[in-house]
Amino acid sequence: MSDETVQRFGRVVIDDRGISQRPFLLFFGESFSRPWSEITAWAATDRLILDVKTGEERVDSRVLELRCGDKIHFITRSGQDPAFQSIVKALRRWVADKETQSLLAQVMAKHR
Repeated sequence: MSDETVQRFGRVVIDDRGISQRPFLLFFGESFSRPWSEITAWAATDRLILDVKTGEERVDSRVLELRCGDKIHFITRSGQDPAFQSIVKALRRWVADKETQSLLAQVMAKHR
């Protein structure tokens, strides 16, 4: 593996072996490391909140779901983080055939 194949997005690292995430400040947030072969499905969605001043919905955060067997890993970024699209682009490169509908988006839609 060369440095050219490693992409770093803060706590998230993507390379030719798979994807990993370190915890925030060593203790907070989920830590995982998964090879591409273990990812059974993945999806990206926006988490929306209602802006009480305008009455309109806006993107609060963006969530990436990585399904690995009976486990789902979440990568959450601010709604304004430009790196999120780069992470999605990398996933489409490595596991494009496993992109699916977001479970989180389906749950949020039921509770609107």
